[in-house]
Amino acid sequence: MFLISCSDEKQDQVKSFEIDGQTEDGFESGDYCAEVTYFNPRTGTHSEYTLKVEVDDNKVEKIFFGNGGWLDSDHMTPQELDEEGECTIISFEGPEYNIKIKDRNCPNYSSVSLERPKPHMTFADCARLLSMTYQEIETYKRKFDEEEMETYTTEMCELLRDYLQKIRKLNAELEVFENGFIHFVHSSSNGNYIRCQAVISKKYDTYFWLDVLNPEQCKGGVLEFDASISGYQDVIVREFPETGNVAHFRMKIVMIDENEDKLKKLIESSCGHE
Repeated sequence: MFLISCSDEKQDQVKSFEIDGQTEDGFESGDYCAEVTYFNPRTGTHSEYTLKVEVDDNKVEKIFFGNGGWLDSDHMTPQELDEEGECTIISFEGPEYNIKIKDRNCPNYSSVSLERPKPHMTFADCARLLSMTYQEIETYKRKFDEEEMETYTTEMCELLRDYLQKIRKLNAELEVFENGFIHFVHSSSNGNYIRCQAVISKKYDTYFWLDVLNPEQCKGGVLEFDASISGYQDVIVREFPETGNVAHFRMKIVMIDENEDKLKKLIESSCGHE
């Protein structure tokens, strides 16, 4: 009787790996010791470290810097390890991390002080990108004691963009408040001819009755007029919300009052009905 052993054959079929935690399906989830080569293309800085990395589903999810800091999915996209235990991660800020898994644990880890993002534009560059007007630039410089050649990062320019959007929205609302918004339009006509036309515009807390000289129909919007002029003046009417449509009229302030209903009755009495 002959007995044939298969144990040696089966052992030969099991693939062995030099790195603890590596399997045929990749690297098991957990912490590993890795050699990390750091490169910053903006500054040319090139450094090598021994760091702890966190692996999940064969992807490097986190790099620990040994000083309490780390790089995770908030700063980069996790990358899959190849058969050699290597991958390259490029952070959202630009630096590259070439990673090579060495073992489960390392006797010593490096402590890394990462470079802060370097400024690569000026305030003037950012202002041009955001299409800031001369008045917006000068106002911002006075308010924040800013210099045109002040160095700016991309993040600083994004903050300026958000600030500018809020200021422009506020200024648009103030324009309605300061220049006057049409509350009421009244006209009477003979056929297709407008015989009489008047509007009521509110400027601050005061209502203005303005007589309209033009034969064209005046529509609602924001009025730009000088409250100190008693005679006819050129008045600009901008549609609101802003559409880009602008109309020009000749108008004259007839009466100013804090009571809108009073002015409406006087206009209807003076101008007549449709």
